[in-house]
Amino acid sequence: AKAALDAGFVALDRTVRGLHPGSLTVVAAGPAHGVQSFLLGVAAHVSTRQRRSVAILTAGPSARTWPAG
Repeated sequence: AKAALDAGFVALDRTVRGLHPGSLTVVAAGPAHGVQSFLLGVAAHVSTRQRRSVAILTAGPSARTWPAG
């Protein structure tokens, strides 16, 4: 088995025991809670410190799904 990758955030690494090759890690929060900034920080850490390729897929809601107001 391949070793888990360090995400660069101690609390996250302790909770999920690192990022495991071949697995999907889902990070979710409400709008304007900094999820994309957080994921970019993880991606930067993994790509620069661990020299690994990174892919980020986001699926934000469209304007039609938000209540008018």
